[in-house]
Amino acid sequence: MRFNVPTDTSAIFVAGVLGAILGSFLNVLIVRLPKEESIVFPGSKCPKCGNPVAWFDNLPMLSWVFLAGKCRRCRETISVQYPLVELITALLWAAAVWRYGVTLEAVTGAVFGTMLLGIGVTDAKHYLIPD
Repeated sequence: MRFNVPTDTSAIFVAGVLGAILGSFLNVLIVRLPKEESIVFPGSKCPKCGNPVAWFDNLPMLSWVFLAGKCRRCRETISVQYPLVELITALLWAAAVWRYGVTLEAVTGAVFGTMLLGIGVTDAKHYLIPD
């Protein structure tokens, strides 16, 4: 059910940016939780050489594109999973606000979709979810 809450493009855009940021953190959860690593420390690092990722190389989706999907230091390929999860999460959040407006229903749907995406990708990589 859609409420008559006016939703302008700026609210949809902000929701998409928030979704991209949350998608970046979702990648941290997907990679680190199955390995029982801390999700806080250390900060982001190259999965191949372990070089810490600078803040300007850690912008959701954009950094992966600007760096051509490679680590700035070792030039090894970084998985396309990172920008895809960020993009899908951004689209989930933007679509929720577009559909439901700036409401609790939109937040609930976006959070649920984000959780399902995280569970699905984690299971696809590590086969942790029982049949």
